[in-house]
Amino acid sequence: MAIPTKEWWQINVSIHNYPPHNYSLNKRVVFFERLLYWLTVICCPSIVLFYLYNKNAWQDILFYHFVIVGGIAAFFSAALYFVLCKFIKRRRSLIVVFLFWLLFWFCVPLHGYIYQFAEVNAIFFAGIFAIAAIAVGLTYIRIDRLIVNTLALTLVALFLYNVAPGVIAAFTNAQVPSTPVYSIKKEFTVDPEYQHPNVYWFHMDGMIGFDMIETYFGDDQSETKAALEKRGFVINEAAKLNAGYTKIAVPTLTSPTLYDSYLGERLAVVSDLIVSDRRKALNEKFFAREGFRFNIVEPYYELFRSFMCAGYNEITIGNPNYGMVPIDYFYQYSNTEKPFTHAQPIINGELDNLIAVLTRASALILAEDWLDRIVSNMQVSSEWQAIEEHSDIVSSLIDPQVEKKTSPGRNERWLVRVLVDAMQIDAPRIIYFQNIMTHMGSSTDIILNEKGEVVKARPGVVPDVEKYLPQHHYSMQLTLKFIDMILEQDPDAVIVMQADHGIHSYTVQSMNQQGYDHDDILALNLSTVSAVRIPEKYGKLSEPLDPLDITRYLVNHFVGENYEYLFYEE
Repeated sequence: MAIPTKEWWQINVSIHNYPPHNYSLNKRVVFFERLLYWLTVICCPSIVLFYLYNKNAWQDILFYHFVIVGGIAAFFSAALYFVLCKFIKRRRSLIVVFLFWLLFWFCVPLHGYIYQFAEVNAIFFAGIFAIAAIAVGLTYIRIDRLIVNTLALTLVALFLYNVAPGVIAAFTNAQVPSTPVYSIKKEFTVDPEYQHPNVYWFHMDGMIGFDMIETYFGDDQSETKAALEKRGFVINEAAKLNAGYTKIAVPTLTSPTLYDSYLGERLAVVSDLIVSDRRKALNEKFFAREGFRFNIVEPYYELFRSFMCAGYNEITIGNPNYGMVPIDYFYQYSNTEKPFTHAQPIINGELDNLIAVLTRASALILAEDWLDRIVSNMQVSSEWQAIEEHSDIVSSLIDPQVEKKTSPGRNERWLVRVLVDAMQIDAPRIIYFQNIMTHMGSSTDIILNEKGEVVKARPGVVPDVEKYLPQHHYSMQLTLKFIDMILEQDPDAVIVMQADHGIHSYTVQSMNQQGYDHDDILALNLSTVSAVRIPEKYGKLSEPLDPLDITRYLVNHFVGENYEYLFYEE
């Protein structure tokens, strides 16, 4: 056997090593891949977070609060990824982190589909167990590099897409005028000769007006109108309010100077937009750019401040997340079985709204009470006064067949108890009372019939708009009982029944599918029930009041001459 020559050996070696292995290139690829994965786990938890910010920017929420929450979530996400990488490979760890945040953000929507089988906490912890099982299973499965890298790039791109509007808005908002472009009246003319009747304002959340009930539902309202007229009400059958949703409707109804100087002109610009587009347009075109924030003006709503200047006790019964701000006495709206209490004012702020946004959309709902205690002074329960049961009054108002453990049953008991308690506060008093019975039907999982019984819709299915009607009837019947309860104790009461908006929680797509066009949706959204009772001893109304003139009339007649009317003539 011939011995190979040196030259042949050299050639053979060169053939086996060609092309030369580029270790430098591979190191760069691995470095950038690792960097991409770390960037992904840091960005991943904030994709939905900033999506929620963009959708809720019209509320009193601050961008930097979301940045802080995103930073905390990013730290937790990175720590989780670091720990996982100790046990399973990088790509598998990335997938597990992604599944965790998917469960975190979609736990509540998932509950909406399977709520009859499990609660949110059960779904979340079952999901954690499932993710752990997947993590173990992935160790035996080959993970395709291209798929994982594509997922990582997609998640980073989604983060940038959702965070960009908030960053742009933050820079834009930094340029807002230093002097407010709006005015709100804080000093009032008080006439000592005026009479001071007790005033009760029923905020009929989401209840459309009489003409729209007859036009769109074919339901004769003559019996209801006769019942109100018998009790001394003057009815505005075709009332509407160009607001569209509660947060903007409350200042529109209660603060004439704010409306005349600012809100009216802005609402006119968006008058043809339905509520989903209206909120976004108002915030992007006006509120964010002009420095208008609801929490700045809420403590100074003119209806309440003017009557307090005249010596009234002001009582608010409602939810501070929707504009029912604590000013004097305040009853926190609740549909839970917790102790029914009232407290001194708690001013709602941006942190409260941040918690509300996050807990409604994520697994943080499991820590909602704990978070509420951190950001508010509501944990000082020892300073709160318990409300009596008033069980006999509750029994007379609520159909005994209604299941009391349902949300409506709890709401009714709560409404009766706080109303009775509020009526014990020294006169003269003005009580602003939020009634959400009609609004409940806008949810996808709660519908009421005319007895107030809960009829569950199929999960994820928006109920037909026609399901609104029986809830309208039930809410009106319940309110008439409330009014009779008031008049029995206070026959000279001034009473307002005014809605903030009509139907607005159904999606445009679902209403289109049910045969409603843009004009129909807008009409149903802006229509409001409206009726006012002024006893003859205080001067009978010469004509129905437009919703925008109700506060003006009440203040001018029971506090002092402070406003000009928009439509009413004495």
